Formats: sequence, structure tokens, C-alpha cells
Amino acid sequence: MRAPRGARPCYRLAGQWAEAPAAGIPGIGWNTRQENDVGLFSFLKKHQGPPAEAPSPDTRMRAGVPSRPLIEAERARQREIARATAAKIDAIELQMASDFFPDEAAWAPPPAPAIPLLEEELPELEEELPDPAVLPSSAPVVEESAILYANGQAGAAEQLLLAALPGLSPDERQPWWMLFDLYQACGREHEFESIAIDYASRFDTSPPAYSPLTPPGPLDRSYAGVAPAQAFSGVLDGQIAPNLQRLRQAATQSPLVRLDFGAVRAATPEGCAELLAALQGLRAA
Repeated sequence: MRAPRGARPCYRLAGQWAEAPAAGIPGIGWNTRQENDVGLFSFLKKHQGPPAEAPSPDTRMRAGVPSRPLIEAERARQREIARATAAKIDAIELQMASDFFPDEAAWAPPPAPAIPLLEEELPELEEELPDPAVLPSSAPVVEESAILYANGQAGAAEQLLLAALPGLSPDERQPWWMLFDLYQACGREHEFESIAIDYASRFDTSPPAYSPLTPPGPLDRSYAGVAPAQAFSGVLDGQIAPNLQRLRQAATQSPLVRLDFGAVRAATPEGCAELLAALQGLRAA
């Protein structure tokens, strides 16, 4: 509190206020107005002085104020911390989902045991493949003899087959069967029985039996030649008269005549009628 003007100064001593003498107590008194302000409420008084200057950048760095690179680095570190935290949260959620919803694979049957690898080497395929089919050595003989017989050269076909028999392998029987057919077609029973004995001793099996084409008769006993053959081809129509004429001529020379219709593609009623009439005439003769 300020003392009123004209009042005498007082001082406090041992908790009591006392009026000071006019001359004042040494060290205690009212000297100036500024000195009277020093008291109980002096701390509320604003200090008047020159305005503070703004700190310079160097002063801020010395005082510990962060710079822009440091701020950016701090922000990057905070972002990394946030990412790591999010990853941990995702891992925790995944673990919780696994605990509440177990994997369906646990209910599936156990997998089949794996097939052990083969340590041994597999054999090459070429060794297991069958050998290619090999034509018998008698194939040329069979083909040539068939051509000779078809051309009316039964004797030449017989000699070719007989010459090939000694060189045949144990499993080749086609030339033997062709000889049996030739002797039976020609009515040569004696030659048939002769090679039948050789066939049985060679293959250790029964040979085919001889069966004559026609009942035994005087003509069959006297005939020992090759039956002529007449081949027909194309279409059997009214134009087969020349072939039928040759057939009649061949029938006059041999009691047996062979007819070959393997090359015929079609037939007409006229051609069939002429052929039937020719055959009936040969039978009647």
C-alpha cells in the first residue's frame, strides 16, 4: 500500500506498526516513489525495458530448435512405426481367425503316400518291340507258281514247287499245300499220296486226304493232263459269245474245263441266259 501524501512514514517491527520520526529511521523511509513500490505487490508490476529481438537462425540451432530435414526424418520414422503397427495388427487378426475358424484341410483325409522313385534303369523300348514281319523265303516261289498254273502251265508250276521243297524252313507249308491242290485238281492221286508221306515225316502231322473232284469213271482213269481254263471278265452280257465258243472248243479236247469268273464286275439277263445254255450243252455232250 502506498502512504498518503503528508503522512508520516511508518515501519513494521516485530509484527507491529509504529510511526517513524520525521528524520526517518536509517535504512527505512520514504525516499522516492519507485522505492515505495517495492513491497507486497511489487511482483505484479510490469517491467519496462527495450523489446526483445527475434532470435537468429544460428541462435535457434544453438537453442535446439529442429530444422526441416530433421522434421521430415521424424515424420518418416513415425510412418514406419505406423506401418509396423498395422502389420502386427493384421498378424494378430489372422491368428485369431485361424483359432476361431480352423483350416478345412485338417478334416481332409491324409494324402496318399508318394510313389517311390525307381532307381533301376528301364529297358529300352527297342528291345521289347516285336520283330517286324518277315516274308517267308518261299513267297517268290508261291507267287510264280500261281501265275504259271493260271496260265495253263501246270507242269511248270509243279516242277517249281518240287524244286523249292528241300530248301524250305520247318514252318513253311504253303508250297506243300499248293502241290496238294495241284495234284487234286489234275486228278493225280498217286503223286498226291507220294508227297503226303513226305509231308507227314517232315512236319510230324497227318497230311490232307485226297478227295477226287468227280466220281471215278472211265474218263477219269484215262485222263492225266491239265484241265483247260476259260476266264471271263467285265460284264456278262450278250457279247460273251466268243468266250463261249472257245469254251466249247476246249471241252472237246479235255473232259475237265475250268471257268474263272473272278474278274466279272456285273451280269445281265441276256449274258446269264447264254452262259446257262452253253453249260447245259457241255453237260449233255
